[in-house]
Amino acid sequence: ASEPLPELPVKAVGIDFGFRVVRTEDGGKGLRVATISFGDKVEYVTLDSSWLARIDRSERLRSELDRMSTLFWEQVKPLISEDALSQLEEDDWFKVLAGKVRRSKAAYTSLLVKLCEAHNRQDAPLGEEVDAMMQTFRREALKTWEQAHHIKRRALDHRKHMYRNAAARIVRVAGLIGIKDTDFRQLAALDDGAGNETDLVKTARANRTMAAPSELRMAIEQTAKREKRELIKV
Repeated sequence: ASEPLPELPVKAVGIDFGFRVVRTEDGGKGLRVATISFGDKVEYVTLDSSWLARIDRSERLRSELDRMSTLFWEQVKPLISEDALSQLEEDDWFKVLAGKVRRSKAAYTSLLVKLCEAHNRQDAPLGEEVDAMMQTFRREALKTWEQAHHIKRRALDHRKHMYRNAAARIVRVAGLIGIKDTDFRQLAALDDGAGNETDLVKTARANRTMAAPSELRMAIEQTAKREKRELIKV
C-alpha cells in the first residue's frame, strides 16, 4: 500500500495445457496441446492429423519389429540347445549371448541382432543354413528399426520447432504470461477407482506422450526468461 501499483503490461496472455483429441478444420483428427488466451482472441496449439499419422506409422513399424523378433526368437531357441553349444568355449561370445537368449522371458530385438552378428563373426558355429536365417532376420530387423526411428525423429523435431515458434509468438506480444501449473502425470493416471488400468488410462498416457505439453511449457518459460517477460504459474 505504501507504493503505487506497477502499470499493467500492454497485453497479458493466459495459457492452459493439456492433450485433447479434437477435430481439425480439414475434418481430420488433431491433438490439442494448449489453449492461448490473448484477451481479445483465443488460439490453439494443435498437432495435426499428418503429424499423428507419422507417429502412428512409426508405432506400427515398431509393432511389426516386435512381431518379427518374437517369431525369430521362437525359431532360434531350439537351435541353441546345450548340445549345439557344447563344442564352444565357455567364454565364446556367441555362447554367452545364446545363453542370454535362452533365459530371456521375451524377444529382445537388440539381443537377437547381437546374437546374429556374433554367429556370423565366429564362422557360423551352428552351420551356414542357420547363419543365413540369422542374417536375413538381422537385415530386416535393422531396416525396420531405422525406418521407425527416422520417422519418429522427424516428427519429434517438427514438434519441437512448432513449440518454439509458438513460444516466440507468445512472448513477442505479451508483457505478462500466466501459465497453468498442471501436473500432467495426474491427468494421465486415471483408473477405475480400484487401482486397475483402463482403456482411458492407456489412451491418456499415449496422448500425453505424443503431446508432450511439458516441452511446450518449458519452451515458453525459457523464451520468457531470455526476453525478460514476467511469467507466473497459476
